[in-house]
This record gives sequence, structure tokens and C-alpha cells, in this order.
Amino acid sequence: MRCPNCGTENADTGSKFCQKCGTPLTPEAQMQMGQPMGAPQAKKKMSTTTIVVLVVVAIVVVIIVAGIWIAVSSFNRVTHGDVDMSVTNVSYSANESGITPSSGDRFALLTVRITNNGDLPVITGPTYFTVKAGGIDYGADLRFASDYTGTILMGSTQSFVVTFEIPSGATPTKLTFNGIFGSATCNVPA
Repeated sequence: MRCPNCGTENADTGSKFCQKCGTPLTPEAQMQMGQPMGAPQAKKKMSTTTIVVLVVVAIVVVIIVAGIWIAVSSFNRVTHGDVDMSVTNVSYSANESGITPSSGDRFALLTVRITNNGDLPVITGPTYFTVKAGGIDYGADLRFASDYTGTILMGSTQSFVVTFEIPSGATPTKLTFNGIFGSATCNVPA
């Protein structure tokens, strides 16, 4: 007799159950198991221990992924008081708006994003920004001050490019904003 569950051919020895999977093969065996003839077999349930282990593993994975995301996303970002600042992009130029840097220098253009979560406006300008490159602090280039001079109102965010003239071989590593609220320094992405 062929088992309706696993398809195993069972010898006709009068056996009531499949020799491989134990499925009832006769109406009497099914009634003995409390199942009507032709009823599907009940699927085995996962043990409580297996479910607990799977849940714990899922929670650990979520915590690890969240930690990595927070570490990566906050690397180039700093919060100081009610001000969030981040550097979202860095580019370099040997000629910016028709202006060339001194011999042996280049322009580092840092895209800065500042969010004002406070009750007072945040004022930005060229004297408020410095960048560390090659272990030396450089002030923002005053020739491009109009690009990032202004006021960030309460509850708003502004992105702008701050330009620095730095030696050609130097790479910016830290940006500092010295505002009336104090100073905030964040990493500059490579």
C-alpha cells in the first residue's frame, strides 16, 4: 500500500501505519489516531526553545545593525546644544569661480549642513569656520564668504559650501564651527 503522505510503498503485511513516516494507512488506524480518513496530517510545531532562540537571534541582529548605522551616520555629525552640524561632501578645486589659489595650494569645498533646533537664530560667516588639514587649522576663505554668510532660523536646516584654501597635499580631517553657542567640531569624510 502506498503512503498518501510520503509516497513510500509499504509491504502488504496488514500494517496500519507507514513504515517510513508513521502516517495511518487504514481507516481503523486513522480513527485510532483521532483523524477521519483522508484528513491531512498535523504539521509538527516548532518547540518553544527554537522560537525563543530565533527571537533572540533576530533581536541581536537588529541591535548590531542599528549600532553600525548609528556609528556610521554620526561619524561626520556633531550636536552641540541645539545645533546639529555635519559635513556631507568634500570636493577639491584648482579654480573656483575664476579665482585660483596660491601656488601649491588648492581649494577644499566642504558641504556643511546645520540644523537649528533652538529658540534663537544661528549666525554663520567666514570667521566662524576652521578646518584642520595636515595638522594645521585653516580659516574659511573670505573671498567666498557670501556663499555661507547668513542666519539659520529656529527649526530650520541649511546646507551650504564653505571654501578653504589648503596645501595641495593636505586633506581636511575636522571642521569646527565657532558660534555664539560655543564651538562644535565634526569629522570630515574622506
